[in-house]
Amino acid sequence: MSVALIDRTLSYMTINKKFADKEQLLAYVNGVCSCGADYVEINSGLLDLLEGEDLSEKYILQICSVKDIKLCVDHKFAYVSIPADLSVFFDKLSVFQNIIAEVQSDKYSVISELLGHKEHDHFRNVSMIRLTGLVSSDEADMKALLGWCRFNFHQPVDICPLNTMLSGSSDALDAFNCGADAVSLSFGRSHYYTSFEDFLINRQIMRRSVMPPEAISALCNTSLAFMKLFGTIPSGMERLAIKDGPLMAPVYDIEKGLAFRPVKAGRRKQPDTENIIERQIRTIGLEKEIEDAIIDMLKKTNYSFYQNIIKRNFID
Repeated sequence: MSVALIDRTLSYMTINKKFADKEQLLAYVNGVCSCGADYVEINSGLLDLLEGEDLSEKYILQICSVKDIKLCVDHKFAYVSIPADLSVFFDKLSVFQNIIAEVQSDKYSVISELLGHKEHDHFRNVSMIRLTGLVSSDEADMKALLGWCRFNFHQPVDICPLNTMLSGSSDALDAFNCGADAVSLSFGRSHYYTSFEDFLINRQIMRRSVMPPEAISALCNTSLAFMKLFGTIPSGMERLAIKDGPLMAPVYDIEKGLAFRPVKAGRRKQPDTENIIERQIRTIGLEKEIEDAIIDMLKKTNYSFYQNIIKRNFID
């Protein structure tokens, strides 16, 4: 069974409409789809740029307000995503759209929360259930969770792993390998949501195979489209391009109020360049200025003799 991939970047990142146009927006959308995304999630602020486009095949509208709900009457999307807590709107929405009910949870409470939603009649109108958060800690947990969901719900399950604990990529791979119906990611970002490009690269590594040239080309083209649209470097490329620059931005766990700051590896200590003459002088116990003066005098007085002594290496 194939796993659908959803890119959420356009649903929360702000683009500058003074400089971005429809062509640039579509370049990013087509690019991320060439990377393997089956659906692209957007917010209502992008609808004017997408005027005239068919939104019913691969676009998901994220509903954030009552105004967004009204838009569902005039537009047809592949899906609309809405928090599960707003289930009172599911009955009316389901007349016009396929609904993704988003459940924010973690591995300790996800089952109890899903059972609570299952008791409401509104939930029967949901087309897909999205589980957003740290809902598993390893592949065994993910497999057990998906098995439980399939036994208790008829709707397909979308896993949206967060990267607040820097484990998003591995959690996404677990969901993919365990046969989740969909996995939601975010191209170019690794703060809060999980990086789409990291997932693609790590998936290839775990398969122990070389990434095809067309996949590499798609990643590069999408990265360029991302930079033009948002005016920033995709996070995966940023780690390569600014290897010796400032540290990456911290990753925040909003629920717990914690910040995880990546540590930049220190440079390897350079080997000792002192020769045996210099080391012997250092052991006398003189002040550093006097030691430096003696060494400098030896070099200036008879440099060739100084070099011959070093080569002979007769001092312990």
